[in-house]
Amino acid sequence: MVKIIDIAWNEKEIECIACSIQKWIVDLPIERITETEHFVLEQDFEWPIEWFLIIASKRHVHSLLEFSNEEYKDYSELLIKSRKLLQEALGIKHVTMIQEEYSSTSHFHTWLFPWYDWMKESVWGKLQDIKNIMKYAKLNHSSKDHLQKIKNASKKLKDVYNKILIDTPKKKSQWVYSSSCSKETNLPHPFLRWKYQHYKGNLYEVIDLVRHSETLEELVLYRALYESKEFGTDALWVRPATMFFENVVINGKETPRFQYVWI
Repeated sequence: MVKIIDIAWNEKEIECIACSIQKWIVDLPIERITETEHFVLEQDFEWPIEWFLIIASKRHVHSLLEFSNEEYKDYSELLIKSRKLLQEALGIKHVTMIQEEYSSTSHFHTWLFPWYDWMKESVWGKLQDIKNIMKYAKLNHSSKDHLQKIKNASKKLKDVYNKILIDTPKKKSQWVYSSSCSKETNLPHPFLRWKYQHYKGNLYEVIDLVRHSETLEELVLYRALYESKEFGTDALWVRPATMFFENVVINGKETPRFQYVWI
């Protein structure tokens, strides 16, 4: 058994932090941000630093060498998506990622440690200084007001996850849409500049979901990421959202007209 003190200063004795959280033996002081089939994304359990995130495996493993192929893909996509959102949605420019395999009190987990200006008062960007920053935050950022600030920050990130497209392949459709999709077309609001590849090969950047001024039809506004002899560079296009996200049949095979890509 090991004793830990969470960011709300609650003392707990547990054998494995991750197991206790997964089995709801321990209540999270900050609600879970999101989860996939194999992993969870949470505000760090112990250290009061906004958007100090932890990706933890649901299965009791300690190394990525123990991952199944499905777990490896799941982890990679969640890690990339989380880092992308920290920068594009929340403005976190610099992150240190830490993953240790020698831990007797938790599952496999990865820390995403964000760097803030207030950390420059003593250190900046050095791996060996992170532990001192964590201790400093514990002593100086543990008030009820700051805890509420962290809760609000985590909720903001959770709301972002709830609004974006969760890219889970299905048999008949490439897309799974969130609860905050458009009521008319059940399409996600692509407010972040995600990249898509047309089935013919060209890449595009989705800028936003807009409406036709007369018919109120939802349209996808997107930018070409290549140079066209006819239209030049950065050409802007709109296409009906239902058409943009639909599947087409090419050479007898059904495929998305635009495939979301990690870039």
